Amino acid sequence: MRKLGKDNSGEKIWRRVFLSSEEELSEQEKDKELLQDNHGHLIVDHDLFNHEGMTEDGIAEAFIEFAKKENLSFFNLSLSVAPFDAEKYGQLMDRLEAVEVSFSEIDLGDRFDAEYFWKENLAIEKILQQKYSVKFRVLANFVASAFYPAATQLYEFGDTPFIRCVDCINYPLITQEQNENFERIPFDFIENNAGINTIKEEDLVITKVGTPCYTSIIKYYSIVALSRTVLGVKNIRNVDNYYLLSFLRCRYGFNQLLRQRELTIQYQLTLDRVKNIYIYQPNKSFQIFIRKIVFKYLDCSSSSKDLYRQSEELLLSELNLKYWQPTEESIAVKSFSSSFLASGRLDAEYYQPKQQKIMNMMGSSGLRLGDIANLKKRKFQPSQQGIFNYIEIGNLTGEGFASSDVVDVSDTPSRAQWIVKTNDVITSTVRPIRRLSAFIEKEQNDYVCSSGFAVLKPIKVEPEVLLVYLRLPIVCEILDLHTTASMYPAISTEDLLNIPITLPDTKVCQNIAEKVKASRKAREQSKQLLEIAKIGVEKAIETDEATATAWINQQLAALGINSL
Repeated sequence: MRKLGKDNSGEKIWRRVFLSSEEELSEQEKDKELLQDNHGHLIVDHDLFNHEGMTEDGIAEAFIEFAKKENLSFFNLSLSVAPFDAEKYGQLMDRLEAVEVSFSEIDLGDRFDAEYFWKENLAIEKILQQKYSVKFRVLANFVASAFYPAATQLYEFGDTPFIRCVDCINYPLITQEQNENFERIPFDFIENNAGINTIKEEDLVITKVGTPCYTSIIKYYSIVALSRTVLGVKNIRNVDNYYLLSFLRCRYGFNQLLRQRELTIQYQLTLDRVKNIYIYQPNKSFQIFIRKIVFKYLDCSSSSKDLYRQSEELLLSELNLKYWQPTEESIAVKSFSSSFLASGRLDAEYYQPKQQKIMNMMGSSGLRLGDIANLKKRKFQPSQQGIFNYIEIGNLTGEGFASSDVVDVSDTPSRAQWIVKTNDVITSTVRPIRRLSAFIEKEQNDYVCSSGFAVLKPIKVEPEVLLVYLRLPIVCEILDLHTTASMYPAISTEDLLNIPITLPDTKVCQNIAEKVKASRKAREQSKQLLEIAKIGVEKAIETDEATATAWINQQLAALGINSL
């Protein structure tokens, strides 16, 4: 079904009347007009059947035509029933999320659920079977980690990256830029536990539980260990590794992996099912072309990180914090009037000489965060129907970017509270030590963010400078110092706005802002390059490699890239 009739809360979705003369009306005005039957009853918006001639034919009518076509014994034609209409049947099947599958095509010992036979799944399989494609199993070997003892207590002493699902989803290339994000386990622990498998540089890793089906390639690591949430693809042959990455991330690869998920309590991929998908094999020159695009993606991504790192170092230098070393003092003596009565804090950690020294340096200007940025509370009021872009804590990356998810109004999370505007800076008030702040881009204007963020509108500083300041590790330590002690440590917006801040002169601030802008431009270009590689593979499958190559060259030229 494409029209469910009810939302996720079980509330009915009513059919609306949209007249051509109402196209310019607001959603609120449109919502006033709902379709009613001849008895004045509201009509549910579904595609199950035609409601008294007032809605389109649906699944019931399609099944009637199918019964006629197949001469099903329980459906006897009478004089009042029209004969099978092939044209009508074809139109219904094209419009509905319904397919006709022969019994001979179903393996009752494997999968015969409706999701496995979705239209797009069957279409992808058919297209790849008609192209020069082979089963994945002939191109590589597949490994996964089985049972191994708990290793969390060893992370602190580990030396080998322990790849998890979360390390792959947003990182098509797993590089040393992620060093600080990895958990690590000791190599001797790997050697002593046969259940732990490893892969090497330029091998692939595919997420198999949690958020399955995302493929990444290992780069600049001689060896990594696999957690139970991922599987490895090694000894890749007769296909370029980077082309294979692009294929598995494009629609034809990713959707095949989605189709092969085991329908258990937690969706998961198995080695056997991954081996069974089709891999399209274009000519070698096209594969190398895609490889070069992926390498250019890596260059732009690295450039983006380098530019941001430069902006951080410049700000730290101007604040005299770049080479700052914490004092060796470990004892602070405070009177009651200068401690609790002044700050409301009695915990020893707050008065550590190191923390007080940093706050004094940061507050040398006498300014507070609230002096240079306003807290914005633009309340989100969801309409009765529609979609919106939602930014939650998990959408922020370690580089200060925010992605978003498209959410149906009927599924609005309770924490979707604040509307953000271009040039806002949002910062997580929950566990601020994680450095989760982001800059709102022009195209993200009027997106909605979680109540776990404070939305700041810079008034006396460039938004890029505020972003860098809030993400400085030393500043995040101070923010964390002001959190409440609970399962989810959070800083209040009042304490956040009272955080001391000292800024460089105008020229330095402009320099920092320019570096951040250049960083974000390089990152955007890297994202576009990866999309070009993926869509280019799709076009080669849907048309031919020459057409796909011409399209790719056009897209590269639009980015100012004339040769690879």
